[in-house]
Amino acid sequence: MGAFSIWHWIILLAIIGGIAVIVRKSRSARATDNTDPTKGNSELEGIGGWLVVLLVLQTLGILNIVLSAHLNFKGYDGLWDVPNISFVIFTDVAMNIVQLALGLTVLWAGLNKKRFFVDLFFYQWLLTPVLFILGLAIAGSLLGGGFSDLLTVGELRELFPQVFFGGLWVWYTRASVRVKNTMVN
Repeated sequence: MGAFSIWHWIILLAIIGGIAVIVRKSRSARATDNTDPTKGNSELEGIGGWLVVLLVLQTLGILNIVLSAHLNFKGYDGLWDVPNISFVIFTDVAMNIVQLALGLTVLWAGLNKKRFFVDLFFYQWLLTPVLFILGLAIAGSLLGGGFSDLLTVGELRELFPQVFFGGLWVWYTRASVRVKNTMVN
C-alpha cells in the first residue's frame, strides 16, 4: 500500500461534501405557507426522508462510475496490441462519459428540485441495461466473440441488483407524495 495521496483526499472530500450538501438541502427551511390545498399533504415536502437516501445513493453512484472507469482504464494497458481494441476502449470511455453526464444531471435536478428529475431518473435507470447490452454487442462484434464469450456470471451479479433496486427507486419517484410535492421547479 502506498501513501494516502492528494487524489485520495480529493475523493474523500467529494464524498463527504456531496453528502453534506444533500443533508444541508434537506434541512433547509421549508415554505411557510402550508395551507395550499392544491399541494396535497404539505408535511411531505422538501428533500427529506427516502429522497435524501436516494440523492446520497445517486452521489455514491456517480463516484462508482468514476472509480469503475478508472479501473477499466488501468486494465487496458496490455490490450493495445489486440485488433479493433481501440474502438472498443473508446466506446467504453464514451459510454462512461454518457453515464456520468446523465448521473450528474439527475443529481443536479434532484438537488434543485426540478420537475423533470423523475423522468431523468427513469432514463438513467433505463440506460444501465441498454449500455450493458450495447457494450457486449460492440465488443462481441469487433473482437469476434459472442455474448456467451463476453458475458460472465460476475457481470450479471452486478447488473441484476442495479436494475432491480433501480426499478424500485423509479417506482418510489413515481409514487411518492414527497417527490411530487418537492420537485416543483
